Amino acid sequence: MPRHAWDFSDPVLTYSPAGARAFAQLARAQVARGVYSAETRLFQAISPQLMAQLPHQFTLIDLGPGIATNSGIILQAACAAQKLVRYVPVDCSRLFLNCAARIARRLGVPCHPIHSTFEAVAQDRILNRDRSARLVLLGLTYTNFWPDRIHPIIKAIMGPRGATLVSAQPRERVNISKVRRLYESRTNRVLLHAKLHALGLSPGDIASWTFTDEIRVYVTLRCVTKALARLGLRPGDRLLFNQSLRHPLSALRRQWLRDFHLTLFDHGGECVAALLRPRHYIQRHFNLQ
Repeated sequence: MPRHAWDFSDPVLTYSPAGARAFAQLARAQVARGVYSAETRLFQAISPQLMAQLPHQFTLIDLGPGIATNSGIILQAACAAQKLVRYVPVDCSRLFLNCAARIARRLGVPCHPIHSTFEAVAQDRILNRDRSARLVLLGLTYTNFWPDRIHPIIKAIMGPRGATLVSAQPRERVNISKVRRLYESRTNRVLLHAKLHALGLSPGDIASWTFTDEIRVYVTLRCVTKALARLGLRPGDRLLFNQSLRHPLSALRRQWLRDFHLTLFDHGGECVAALLRPRHYIQRHFNLQ
């Protein structure tokens, strides 16, 4: 991160109603399909293997379902395998919760949406009292966070009997230029402008935008609001505004093995998936080899 850059990369700042609509448009746009289609293909490929290893009854906790493409794949596989699954989508956007609920209704799956941030759910006492097996789904949303920040959250949500499925695009396997073009696209600019609005800013308040090959977006402030000034920001300061990290696979493995018991799904494509469990997971609940 450049020196003196303030970190405003938290995705929760993005999903105001306008931001959620912009993301839904982006996710369906041609420019995004090349980035996300690899993840969709991988989830389709691994879902039968995953279902064969999951308990007969479990709760799918979907952190940030978006337009619910990947959760739909897993729910459909669970239904085909005659699993008893309860679906709990978690999002700060009601638009995305409604998308997830529609998928569940279509499949006949009980759905209990939670309008919340991930951090709040991690501290939820009701979830902590729930002793059922949990599969937490995070997908590529994982790449929006630093591992040291997101790992404690998913540990708390999945509990001692659960597992978390995340995905990532290893840097050496992805066309960085294509991903960068997605973030520079006009459609994504609408999403970025919605985040500006959530901070009380407008595009005219930004002196410059910087899109890096690390898939980070920085802005330099031309002026600041009173609220930002109270935080200590000044004109000319740089903000880390958005990120979608593409680590090398070796670095991802180190991060995952440091904090979890790891099962890696790697079919040699652009995207890999990792099933993360507590280091001392309870084998009888998730019989995953």
